[in-house]
Amino acid sequence: MAGGGGRFQVKHFTIRWLFTFSLLTATYNPTGYCYVDWLFASFNEYLPVKVFIGVCLLIVHLFVLSMAIRALTLQGIVTSVLFFSALSWAGYSLGVRLPTIGLMIMWVQIAIATTLAGGMSLALIRSHISGQITPSEEGGHV
Repeated sequence: MAGGGGRFQVKHFTIRWLFTFSLLTATYNPTGYCYVDWLFASFNEYLPVKVFIGVCLLIVHLFVLSMAIRALTLQGIVTSVLFFSALSWAGYSLGVRLPTIGLMIMWVQIAIATTLAGGMSLALIRSHISGQITPSEEGGHV
């Protein structure tokens, strides 16, 4: 995504967001069609397969989380929590109510996916805003 030119594009953020949101909802969502529900539906049935898929999901979650945390740092994570908390509060004060717990869970997953995708895109966003060119963009010469 970033290798071809290294410039930030909204489509790259969108792809990262769709990936992180899909990862979160595949792991857990309130519809009943997710890994957590499948794991506990009939626990002993296909247990080795369930454990293998769980380990794969854990690896991908840790990879995405480590990339986002490395870019965002504690300051970025706190800022993101404050942003989505204030947005939720403002929506609530304007009369926006989520009628079910399931929709509230989905809202939290949207906020987490946005934070993770932003963290994974942060290096490109910084270079796009600052206009700085990295050595890889100018042919690898330092």
